[in-house]
Amino acid sequence: MSLPNDGSLYSVRQLPQLNEAPHEASGQPPQPDVDMVDSSEQPPQPKGGMVNNSARRRPQPAREPADFFMEVDQPSFNLQSPIIISCHCNRVNGTVKALPFRSFGNNGRVEIDINHDYRARKYSGQLAVSYFPSFQPDPYTLSKTVCFRLGDLDRQNAPTLYFCPVCGCHLFREEWGRVDEKLGPTWAVATGVGEKTPASICPFRIARHINVVQTGDGGLSIWMKTRNSGRKIYTDMPRQNETSHPADDYAPWMPTPLPGDILNASCFCGTVKFHVTRPNHESTLPKSQYPDLMIPYYERSDEIPNPHDKKWWIRENRYLAGTCACTSCRRCSGFDIQSWAFIPRANIFMHDSDKHLGLDFSNLPGGMLRSYNSSPGVTREFCPGCGATVFWHNTDRPELIDVSVGLFDAGGARAEDWLDWWKERVSFSEARCGSRGLVWDPVTPLETGLKESIEKVEEGDK
Repeated sequence: MSLPNDGSLYSVRQLPQLNEAPHEASGQPPQPDVDMVDSSEQPPQPKGGMVNNSARRRPQPAREPADFFMEVDQPSFNLQSPIIISCHCNRVNGTVKALPFRSFGNNGRVEIDINHDYRARKYSGQLAVSYFPSFQPDPYTLSKTVCFRLGDLDRQNAPTLYFCPVCGCHLFREEWGRVDEKLGPTWAVATGVGEKTPASICPFRIARHINVVQTGDGGLSIWMKTRNSGRKIYTDMPRQNETSHPADDYAPWMPTPLPGDILNASCFCGTVKFHVTRPNHESTLPKSQYPDLMIPYYERSDEIPNPHDKKWWIRENRYLAGTCACTSCRRCSGFDIQSWAFIPRANIFMHDSDKHLGLDFSNLPGGMLRSYNSSPGVTREFCPGCGATVFWHNTDRPELIDVSVGLFDAGGARAEDWLDWWKERVSFSEARCGSRGLVWDPVTPLETGLKESIEKVEEGDK
């Protein structure tokens, strides 16, 4: 990456005047890249708040970047050592040598919001996303990506997302805003793709949880309540006490009957649609070793191969779900925390027009999913239209699939009517300690909160 105006872009347009939206060369406002979808495809309303109307519209699929507006001139802070960015396949890579001054809070540190927005969950497959402010990437770096616009008929300039077309990793976000009273495009980098030289800059800090009301149940925020320093992480939820922090019993899981035994799922652009069914006899047929989520692989336990063939993924009428912080998940999604549900292939049905097809990776309709081999024997699928992470599977357990939880259309983001969350650890959390230096640490607050929730349940049972 580079500072703005280091080189010419493919087509650089002049900034509009203050209080004006950008216009095409013809002088007419640009038309949103969206098509209306019928009411049957509208997402469900989560409990506790309305979904942004833009989530009801299907944008055009990803395409190669073409035209850009010039970035607003703004003060910058030169980094002593650059932040290295790259996706998993390394097709898209670069360096961040300076940050905008607007990145820094009053404490002199870069503070990052954790966004629980409905749209973000759908275009990423994650339960939350995060970006840090940056300058516009250089043209060569952007040319390696494809872009996808979060179409919105109510705004002429909805955010545009840039992801790798090979491994599906989200890298950049462009959206319009005001910088020093000037209207123009602002840029940000997905936090999961940034690595730095240790001690080159202070680690970025969690600022707050935003758009929590769109989760219906608090999402990951109910576990991520304090920073590593012990200070509270605030949310934008309506004030519930003097600290504006959710009460300890905010949005507890309450089993509610759902119509039928089907849980629908889809990405934001609508290219990927499927549903899962409740555990049945076929759900017990797969064989699988225990995941690192349940038994850390570094322990080399004799129980990891699952010698007694326990069906650990079945939790009565629900499935096991958990969080992962491994390097591959981080650099394939672009975000630090991947949420997976473990669901047998026999319980997953893809939607193709009016047909519901059993999940068969060797015989999927063309253009529905794009596959990427992230390591020997391991394949990941993502949406080629919006970049959402969808599936993970490997040759050792081909009949048990990891499914991105952010895609589910449930009463709450955590889908706890269907999923039983593992709270004893975040999978591969220790792997972050061995990296060359990540820009921040949202994983420790999550793992701490998960374990504290177990302790509260145990105290309540006494």
